[in-house]
Amino acid sequence: MDSKLQTNLTRASEPSKGEETMQTATTSSLAVQLERVGRMASSLVMEDGSVDLTVDLFLDLFSVLLDVYPILFPRPVSFFLRRDVENGTSIVRRDSSAEGATTLSDLVKRQIGRLGPSGCESSSENGTKSVLWLQRTGMFLVETMERVACGVPSSSAASEAYSLVLSPYHTLSTRALAGTVLTCSPSFEGVSSSLLIDASSSLRRVGEAVDRLLSENGAVFQEKL
Repeated sequence: MDSKLQTNLTRASEPSKGEETMQTATTSSLAVQLERVGRMASSLVMEDGSVDLTVDLFLDLFSVLLDVYPILFPRPVSFFLRRDVENGTSIVRRDSSAEGATTLSDLVKRQIGRLGPSGCESSSENGTKSVLWLQRTGMFLVETMERVACGVPSSSAASEAYSLVLSPYHTLSTRALAGTVLTCSPSFEGVSSSLLIDASSSLRRVGEAVDRLLSENGAVFQEKL
């Protein structure tokens, strides 16, 4: 991790007065945003059980997730997630337009066909790689919510989800930082288990569909960030 990013993350861990005020409304705000996530993810699941992976709908879902992260996770974590999601959605939108792709399938197949799996992985940025990281980010949230719904304390749930979903693709320095900041995840107290289950189950359906698409096209890259 470069020193500039480390500095930004350190500054990001210091709560502002506005954020302290926001924490008093965490429960109600989180419930509202998770309901939005559940509705948006559900709208991608079609009657036959398949998932609509239209580029615009996929990116709309992550625009909703951007409002969840600052409530759900401490500043350094939400800083990482928001930065990655904003960058990733921008790249997916740009490359989809350039490739003339309206679905994630079109985008991934055209880029893999043109660059090959190794070319996509070695490229500094491309839409296929960004879809992969967005999928991982979404599944991190899914795994966290599912654990909390089962009674796991929020900090432990987030740490376990991180170890499962993101840690294998992060460098040692990134993992060390994440291990520290994830211990201060805010409480889910007051958010019903049924709401967490509804939101996470719909989001999982989308994440698993994206994972299948990427796996079928050899686009599950192992590089560490």
